[in-house]
Amino acid sequence: MTHTMTALFISLLFSLLAPSASDAQGRLMGRVTDDAGKPLPAAIVSISGASATQASLTNAQGYYVFLTVPVGDYKLKAAKRGLAETSPRPISIGLGLTARLDVSFGNTDAMPIADAGKTKKETRPTASPVAKTEKKPDAKSEPVVQPITNAIDDEDLKQAVQQAQTLEDFIKTVPETELGVEGGILAIQRKVIYPETAKNLKIEGKVVAKIIVDASGSPLSLDLIKPAHELLNDEAIRVLSEETKFVPAVINGKSVPGAITIPITFKLGKVEW
Repeated sequence: MTHTMTALFISLLFSLLAPSASDAQGRLMGRVTDDAGKPLPAAIVSISGASATQASLTNAQGYYVFLTVPVGDYKLKAAKRGLAETSPRPISIGLGLTARLDVSFGNTDAMPIADAGKTKKETRPTASPVAKTEKKPDAKSEPVVQPITNAIDDEDLKQAVQQAQTLEDFIKTVPETELGVEGGILAIQRKVIYPETAKNLKIEGKVVAKIIVDASGSPLSLDLIKPAHELLNDEAIRVLSEETKFVPAVINGKSVPGAITIPITFKLGKVEW
């Protein structure tokens, strides 16, 4: 074999063995709990980094699962309506590895988070002047994130992973056009609130999200196919996760899980679709 042929053979061998961009992935999962250790269902867990921006909603046992996360470094945060959003925490995803990051909210009652565009008085009505005094956050208010690498040592978590995998495999067979939005796209538009900070900084952009929805029409996960500024990403995730009602796909007269892609263009003065 000549040197040229040997070089070509080695080059071909490495190209076959090396993981492609689509294969360069890992998994991320964990559990979200309150300050008493009780699971928080329907909490939004989002990760953002140079490689991807994704979000997942916790199940009834408080577990979230990301089955396909491109290798890279991310910041993870969790949010639950009525509670404080956690501070972004770093997490690294390795090739073919599973990372676990459990999130525990601290004394969240001391730091209620208001709905976008509203003040704390609007979201926390009180009966007496004394109760209107705003509590300052203390050390217990800071949520805690504990990283665990390659650990799926919980039977409920294993079940959550299996359900997520089964759903993802099924979604591939369901046309996106079968899934709809209750009230149409305009119903989502009315819920979008342009972030005040983004307005002040004159930030514009377009967010394109692919949402996976279960058979009841509840969103389970989002993948931002085209992310924009973090402020716009967060608002798109909030609206699509908490404010949007989806009409599930129907096969043979039975509601089934499905996926739909929705673009949101944030432009100062209005929100476009």
